[in-house]
Amino acid sequence: MWKKALKYGLLAFVAVSVATILWQQARIGFAEAEAAAAPAASAGAVPETAVPPGSPGENKVLVYYFYTSVRCPTCRKIEQLTEQTVKTAFAAALKDGRIEWLPTNVQLPQNRHFVRDYDLFTKSVVIVLVKDGRQAEWKNLEKVWELTSDEKAFSAYVGGAIREWLRKL
Repeated sequence: MWKKALKYGLLAFVAVSVATILWQQARIGFAEAEAAAAPAASAGAVPETAVPPGSPGENKVLVYYFYTSVRCPTCRKIEQLTEQTVKTAFAAALKDGRIEWLPTNVQLPQNRHFVRDYDLFTKSVVIVLVKDGRQAEWKNLEKVWELTSDEKAFSAYVGGAIREWLRKL
């Protein structure tokens, strides 16, 4: 009996150790990709900049899609589904400025700070609540990776988060 418990305990330890190593490698890979693209970004590439939060008194929701220059099909789908949700479900709020859609390449020098600001380790959808021209809250919508195969669930998840933040304006 104790041999079984020891066996499963060791297996669990190994599994947790491997998962931790993979997570750390993913973070390192994201940082290395960011650093590797810096020369290319400064060598005449068209700059992509995120819109700053705004002026005093301004209230809005920023919907960021953070990416790097190298993107897999799933990464592109996350961007496409998020953009589609923002532009169709929130067209009026987008038009009147209560929402801003901001796809942002974090490999560009002017956008690198976002990796630290939002503790990014992969391509991410982050929503930011701006109140009185300043960032009040933010949330990384981590489930987007799980929902890419179900467009309705993806849109409901992202749309629900945006609606929640719009109510806070």
